[in-house]
Amino acid sequence: MNLYFPYLFIFFWSTAFISGQFIVQSASPFAALTFRFIIVSVCFLIFSYLFKEKIIINIKLIIQASITGILFHGFYL
Repeated sequence: MNLYFPYLFIFFWSTAFISGQFIVQSASPFAALTFRFIIVSVCFLIFSYLFKEKIIINIKLIIQASITGILFHGFYL
């Protein structure tokens, strides 16, 4: 399953460029990002359930992902 995640990430990330123009016309950027992240999170949960993969959650990974997300979307974008 870990081999599929990079390809799924690329697919979901690339859809932002396709759908971004339409979304920005009718929603704020924050609402659009929130909506996309919810969709991607649900899809990853479904894929991990279908492939019977355990999702590893611990506080260290949550903090690292949160800091990365804040820095990436807060400063880069």
